[in-house]
Amino acid sequence: MVSQEVQRMGSQTQSGVTRLPISPLRYPGGKAGLAPMLEATMAAYGALGGHYAEPFAGGAGAAMRLLGSGAAGVVHINDCDPLVHAFWSAVVADADRFIERIWSVPLTVDEWRRQRFVQQHSAEFSPFDVGFAAFFLNRCSRSGLITRSGPIGGYAQGGPWRVDARFNRAELSKRVAFVGEHRGRIHVYGLDAVDFLRRMRRRNRVFIYLDPPYVLNGSRLYLNHYRDADHRRLASYVLRWLRGHPWVLSYDDAPLIRGLYAPCVMVPLSIRHSVQNKGRGTEVLILPPDAPPSAIPNLPGRI
Repeated sequence: MVSQEVQRMGSQTQSGVTRLPISPLRYPGGKAGLAPMLEATMAAYGALGGHYAEPFAGGAGAAMRLLGSGAAGVVHINDCDPLVHAFWSAVVADADRFIERIWSVPLTVDEWRRQRFVQQHSAEFSPFDVGFAAFFLNRCSRSGLITRSGPIGGYAQGGPWRVDARFNRAELSKRVAFVGEHRGRIHVYGLDAVDFLRRMRRRNRVFIYLDPPYVLNGSRLYLNHYRDADHRRLASYVLRWLRGHPWVLSYDDAPLIRGLYAPCVMVPLSIRHSVQNKGRGTEVLILPPDAPPSAIPNLPGRI
């Protein structure tokens, strides 16, 4: 059980004001900032306090905030990336052990190399060790990329940043403690997104938020990026089989996506990206064709 002291630290700021939880992971295009909008849309569908699902969870920033606010009673987070799945499984299964390792792991380039070895030879290590390696590399690698990236500050550590720049032990312990505290309300899956949706479809009135890999630059940002055929397969399933289910989908604003979801409601969205591109990217929020007016976000420039 997560210690009471760490739980207290995780739920309050230094001024004592309760704050919403933050994901332990750094993630490209993370959508934690959409949580208030998602909560309002859930309310419009009468889904507050119920089940909430993310087929492409990644850092699950929105899921954690909705769980912390009480908007979601139970969250189902899925990611087919085995490294991301290993991380969430390890944190949910044993947050205390994970926190102990956060405090004891050396923050050096040599340790970065060791964790990279674990990631590259995952079959030789326990699922917990693989999950921690994914977390360590996410926090200590350039741009938060678990694979295909070197350590922050480079191997020589000659720049202004060091490998530990994004590894605040106390803060990360708080974030993991929140997950441990709510482990009974968090379900983790490592399925293909459509297979996960098939499972969620059997549940009554689960609210689904989909944030698939980008069409543009997806291969650069995601280990399991989508090809055009994958985007088409997902759209076919969502439009045919999720009728009557409340869902919201976010995508980069690409002609392929506009065509696939042409019957749906689309709302432009400006997102601050955290990987390489430090500016703002244009995306679209997509809702079902029959979405009630109260469920449509009040954002400028509805399309």
